[in-house]
Amino acid sequence: MNFLRPVQTVTAQGPVHHRQIVAWGTGDGTGKAATGPLDAIVGIADYPGGACDTGRVDVVRAGITEVVLGAPVTRGDPLTSDAAGCAVTAAHHGHPENLAAVYTQNATTGAATYGRIVGYAEISGVAGDVITVLVAPGLI
Repeated sequence: MNFLRPVQTVTAQGPVHHRQIVAWGTGDGTGKAATGPLDAIVGIADYPGGACDTGRVDVVRAGITEVVLGAPVTRGDPLTSDAAGCAVTAAHHGHPENLAAVYTQNATTGAATYGRIVGYAEISGVAGDVITVLVAPGLI
């Protein structure tokens, strides 16, 4: 599919595959395959054939593109990265006590954590499927 969307070219740090979630690398203008929801997710690689280390790769930063799934997802789900840079449903970190009107951190909870998302599933699918996603990086 060919969609109109903002694309940024970055230098790959390690291999980056087509339709894989990309996170910022260690230097300005670099990107790497995302390895989980705590990575600083940038977007999704749109580079048929992929890129090897130090190669250039196009990354879709916003709009609609395609991504490879690492687990089943349902349309509308917020998506993040698994260890292989594939899309999986993002989950909120939470404890029941966080629902109280006044939250006090105690010995049973750690500091608040968050995950990063790449965007939202446009259709449902299972691991290995290629689906469309609305790219809108953010926090969850």
